[in-house]
Amino acid sequence: LFDDHSRIEPIEGLQREGGSTVAAEFAGVGIILGEDRKRVKIHEVIPGRPADLAGVQRGDEIIKIDGQDITLFESTDEVVGAIKGVVGTAVELTVKRKSEVLKIKITREKMKASGKSVFQPYLNSKKYGMIRVPVFSENVCADFTAEVKALTEAGVSHLIIDLRGNPGGRVDQATCMADIFLERGQVITGTKPYQRGVPETDQYDMAYISRWEKLYNSALVILIDGSSASASELFSGALADQGRAIVIGSQSFGKGVTQSLGFFCKEAEDKYCFPEFEQDEVFGLPDVKITLTRSRFYQPLGETNHFFGVTPHLMLEGPSEDSPFFVESDYREEHLMIHPVPAIGKKIERELPSSISSCLADSRRVKDHTGAYDGSDEWIHQALKVAQCMEPGEWYLTKEQSQRLQEAQKEFEAAEQLFMQIKQEDLQKQIDEYLEELRQKAIQEMRERAKEMARPDKIKIDIPKPERR
Repeated sequence: LFDDHSRIEPIEGLQREGGSTVAAEFAGVGIILGEDRKRVKIHEVIPGRPADLAGVQRGDEIIKIDGQDITLFESTDEVVGAIKGVVGTAVELTVKRKSEVLKIKITREKMKASGKSVFQPYLNSKKYGMIRVPVFSENVCADFTAEVKALTEAGVSHLIIDLRGNPGGRVDQATCMADIFLERGQVITGTKPYQRGVPETDQYDMAYISRWEKLYNSALVILIDGSSASASELFSGALADQGRAIVIGSQSFGKGVTQSLGFFCKEAEDKYCFPEFEQDEVFGLPDVKITLTRSRFYQPLGETNHFFGVTPHLMLEGPSEDSPFFVESDYREEHLMIHPVPAIGKKIERELPSSISSCLADSRRVKDHTGAYDGSDEWIHQALKVAQCMEPGEWYLTKEQSQRLQEAQKEFEAAEQLFMQIKQEDLQKQIDEYLEELRQKAIQEMRERAKEMARPDKIKIDIPKPERR
């Protein structure tokens, strides 16, 4: 297909409504997985769900599912498929927790993928807050905004956003989350068409620009790692480019492309068919879904993060083996070995603003871990230290960065205007088609009514009675 992010898969009962499985109901146990091709770890345990009630913990490594060794599963999707099942049935997970091996039996229950999508790790502080976003799912922006609002009303002025291990998800949710921290009119991201065998153009075909006045003034620190990809990179790259946040951690994965989900169908009118493909291209099998790469993302400074990833302001050493974010093999390095450097774009280098660097070096100004977090996650400790050196409402832009943003802004705005014009034309076309449909329907109803009235048994002739004289 187009690239390694495009794929064809059997439908196998996939809900076709909306061309998406994001909101489909399923029977699961309430965990979010991460993997490094050698280990499958539990990145998140959803509170109150079966796995949580059964004693599963974040950071547990799955080594068997119902007695089957984890190495027998070829992908994380297969692992997820084995854990899901019929409502009320049980699945046994064998997990490794530090030096212990535990067997945990969990009863599956019906749930929606759009359940609680953000989490607040415990911070014993009135000034500092933290939100972990494990994936950009259907309702994540609403959940995230509600958490930010609650923390702000409680007096929190410094926010840590943890995107480690977040593989991405819905673009609209990532842009929505960025929007609440930016000023009206600031660029979040833009796209250029990306198609098989077609050279990439210099023109953006779409731009996402902040529509609202900045809602929250919090000082922001964003945590990323080598498994943070796609929408995670869109969000962190946008806020870093705009000088709105300080990003720390390790180089992100480098997936800066977006896909469309559709189906190969016999009827060309089908809303989710890809008309440019003939049936024989999928061996005559209509019951498959296809994910195709359509566009490449660009950050506000005008560079793509595809392949290059997002570079943190502060690089941190990898987490310990006990961490749920520990990976034995580096996704990103393997990816770079397989795929050559693209002919376009360049890596955006970042460094800490001098005001933050000098603050971190001053032991009198930076309290050790702020007393807010007593866990063993060293990256969170580092994030808290950086947060102490930041002021709410302060933007971290260099002169060169400001100039580049202004130059790129014009191109993004032109793309947005073109997109809005096309959208308006499409809307007017839909309105015209709808009005014509109503007109034709009214004409048809009038004809049917006239025919009904013309039937002999429906015709009534009133003959006046003769008068008697």
